Amino acid sequence: MSANRLYQSFSWFAILLMTTLLTSCQHTDTEPIDELVSKGRQAYYDSNIIDALYYLQTAMTAARAAGDEEAHFAAGVYMVMTYELTGRSEDAYNLLKTLNYLETKDIESYASQYYYRMKALFLAKIDHDYAASVDCCRRVIEMDRRLYPADTAFVFTELSNLGETYLMAGDYDHVAETVDEIERNMPAAEGVYQAGYSYLKSSLLYHQGDLDAAYVVAQRGLQYCRKHDAADNEILQLRLLCSIDSMKDHIADYIVHRNQLDSLTAQLRGTQVNYQIAALKGKQQLEQKEYENRRSRTLHVVIIVAMVLVIVALAVTIGALRRNARTQRRMAEVERRRLDAEIARQQLEKELLDLKMRQNAEKLDQAYKNNVTMSQQIAELADNADALSKLHALEATLHEQQADFMERLRQRFPRLTDNDIRLAGFIRMNVKTQTIATALGISAASMNTARYRLRKKLGLQADDDLKHFIDAL
Repeated sequence: MSANRLYQSFSWFAILLMTTLLTSCQHTDTEPIDELVSKGRQAYYDSNIIDALYYLQTAMTAARAAGDEEAHFAAGVYMVMTYELTGRSEDAYNLLKTLNYLETKDIESYASQYYYRMKALFLAKIDHDYAASVDCCRRVIEMDRRLYPADTAFVFTELSNLGETYLMAGDYDHVAETVDEIERNMPAAEGVYQAGYSYLKSSLLYHQGDLDAAYVVAQRGLQYCRKHDAADNEILQLRLLCSIDSMKDHIADYIVHRNQLDSLTAQLRGTQVNYQIAALKGKQQLEQKEYENRRSRTLHVVIIVAMVLVIVALAVTIGALRRNARTQRRMAEVERRRLDAEIARQQLEKELLDLKMRQNAEKLDQAYKNNVTMSQQIAELADNADALSKLHALEATLHEQQADFMERLRQRFPRLTDNDIRLAGFIRMNVKTQTIATALGISAASMNTARYRLRKKLGLQADDDLKHFIDAL
């Protein structure tokens, strides 16, 4: 046999062997797809963002390659919820839109149920399509009654979500109907759904003008929220309590509830930043794992090819593969440094955010102390002090503490008179309505008229809270 024919034989054999090896490298030993989905799901429940993103992304890729639609759907739904947990609502919604809905055979994975629950959330939260959101909520309720008849808490959780959709849409008639439906069939056993139900009930009572009853229900709702770790509902309840405290001039209670609200908001924001940092680390881990798999496959091919083609192309093949490996390592190192820099930037942003929140909390605390001091000073005026003395005391405090606010108000609303600006400043300082009226020497009816004119000049609607608006300026 000539050298040329020997070379050709080796070449054909090498090509055949390389093709076989490359095909086998595409099917390296990996975990079963169902096990990847299960691990990703458990990591999500444990708030382990790094592992959740790794297992779920790996499962989606493997399921897509294997044509396993159910596994791809289930992994995708939990990936959506993981994105939402890290504050990436837009990414979560975009991913959800790419998933083809399936009623999974494994009903204990709850993927089909969570699909419509998340879709209802995004339709209301992002698209503001409340009718479509209500339709999704009702689909979940029907699914819960059909697939999970023994677990009634599922239905009442979805009813609470339905009520919140009606609440966002301002449809209080349907909110009342939803509350009645929950109360008529409420299970004896306590559950997390009671946090959402309490918020619906207190909001409905607040809208109906029964502030005392709304306050009682909201306070009870706080207990459910804290017991079942329902932080989102706890924030909503605290906002409602602050609004009621403001309307009823309960300054001390307002300060307590406002501090709780600010603390919880800062805590959730910090948690979300930590989740985002974990997501970046998860992405880095996934890319590193993929790089290691590619590197392993490449080395596997290099070894076999080197053994078969040692005579015809040993030096060239090994040299090329080594250059390729070095290039990949350099690229991986560059990417790793970029991700490290991004993680450091996120950490810095978190620290700056914490600092800013502490500064804001200190400013707010000082403002509260100033307002309380002012209120005490006014209260200490002798009972026989005339209205003019009280007015001078109020105005002195107003110009001392609210000068910046009055200037901002005057620039933003040039139509306001000096009396309007003075009234807004008193309201911002939490001065009681009767105290303002007495100091100005006007009746309660005239005071109400002045507040009405101020609301009109500020462009407020009937259901807008004047105190909340002024505090937010």
